[in-house]
Amino acid sequence: MNKKKASKIIDVFQNIEVVIAIILIIIFVVPLIIGFKPYVIKSGSMVPTFKIGDVAYTKKVAFSSLKDGDIIGFRLDDNTTVTHRVKEKHDSYIITKGDANKTEDTKYVYEDDLIGKVYFHVPYVGHFTSALNKTSAKVIVVVIVLVNVGLAILANWLNKREVAN
Repeated sequence: MNKKKASKIIDVFQNIEVVIAIILIIIFVVPLIIGFKPYVIKSGSMVPTFKIGDVAYTKKVAFSSLKDGDIIGFRLDDNTTVTHRVKEKHDSYIITKGDANKTEDTKYVYEDDLIGKVYFHVPYVGHFTSALNKTSAKVIVVVIVLVNVGLAILANWLNKREVAN
């Protein structure tokens, strides 16, 4: 393979990486900047609205603004967040239910429990973020970054050699 072809192949891989990085920034960073908080759906209680691995984006709203049918994120306890639909809105509490559940939730949601209203979701992305929490995935990301740096150095070296010839 000649130097010019190798350099073009390296450029293509780098362009693909840039596009992937831009997509990830749009999915993860932009919503945070404009006040949304992402939550990975970890159970099937909201199927078909949300599936396991979807990411639901919530935004803080006034408790009084919520109405029946809204989908909200709330704290069940210190370690558990839930994304369910408002079944009944009362002045001081909300009764919720997962779309796939047969019964309403047994714990009422009070204003202090409310994280926010769900405005949109991105399918499947939660699988990616969950995978990144594993050590093996972190190693793979580091290897990809190192390979990318190596490719950039190689492309630069090939370009300098070609100019010198």
